[in-house]
Amino acid sequence: MRSVLRRRRRGRIGRQPAVVIATVVAAIGCGAPEPLPAHRIASLSPRGTRMLERLGLEASIVAADPASRARLPHPVSVVRGLADVSPHRPTLVLLPEPPREEDPAANGLLDRGVPFVVTSPHDLEEALALYEQLGAWLEEDGRGRRVASEVAAPFLARGSALLARSRPCLAIVVGADPLVLAGGHSFETDLLQALGAESVTHPGESWRESMSAEALRALAPDLVVVAVEPGHSEPAASSLGAKLAPLPVRQATLDIDALWLADPTDTLRVLGPFVELGRSLRSQAAEPPRNCALPGASGRPGESTAPAANAGGARDPVPDPTSTSRPVLDGTAVGQSARAATSARSWSAPTPPAQSTSRKRSPDSIHS
Repeated sequence: MRSVLRRRRRGRIGRQPAVVIATVVAAIGCGAPEPLPAHRIASLSPRGTRMLERLGLEASIVAADPASRARLPHPVSVVRGLADVSPHRPTLVLLPEPPREEDPAANGLLDRGVPFVVTSPHDLEEALALYEQLGAWLEEDGRGRRVASEVAAPFLARGSALLARSRPCLAIVVGADPLVLAGGHSFETDLLQALGAESVTHPGESWRESMSAEALRALAPDLVVVAVEPGHSEPAASSLGAKLAPLPVRQATLDIDALWLADPTDTLRVLGPFVELGRSLRSQAAEPPRNCALPGASGRPGESTAPAANAGGARDPVPDPTSTSRPVLDGTAVGQSARAATSARSWSAPTPPAQSTSRKRSPDSIHS
């Protein structure tokens, strides 16, 4: 035991014997303490936590929301909002949506230079960029690029194999009352294209589109698919069938998060038969329907015959309060202008640490 103790004489107090202090510097069976993670991440986003798991970087999480905490193999502090985050001294915060401009906790973190990453991409392109940006910020560029390639691979493989086949036109309904369709800028549209189909809302740039039943009938999709989330048992298609007649309507359970956070195979397999049904219905038509941006719509491939946006108020993009074309908010660039940044919805990717000394940013970044 002498090898694991160091003794130091502190002197005498009156006639008392010397006080001997034993300091344990090592013990049998105990190794060196584990180093603290280079990055301290607070995740208030279950999707963000799943991203870090896929990147193999979940050990950097030091505080998390309850749902994320339940997934993690190591103990972390539970936080339920930005007000709980600051004591954990994060170097990065993952959020499901941008913070409110008047949120004092958010502005306090931003003023300290703590960046936020909003982990709610709307389509495959945004998800791939988010993986690469997050990997770069955490000094794991190779992991970010590798995971982005893995996520994209199933889509690219299926899409190239179906190029020679006829492409049916489908509408994916994500809301029944009011009627809301997956927009051209969405995972659902990416899913259709990977399976060799087109969406009635493509090539529109919105994430969601509200639409009247009359406007949807005018678009004449080969098939309407009502998408429900896993665990949702209500037969949504039956209530829409009469409303959208004579359009054929079917219901499908689609796990959209699996497309970029897990294995997309099951989701691709679920929607595949509906695409084949749409292709069959299209081939049975007396003449090619005038829909989507498909050959036969106007005599020229690639030209859309969809009604103009806002025509008669029947078709309107659905405002998305969390939408950003660049899903990462850089607190170091915003500084005291956090409120202006949030209200303007202008977000910039955080400069990776290797480049942070230059402080150079894209022209549309916000500077305080």
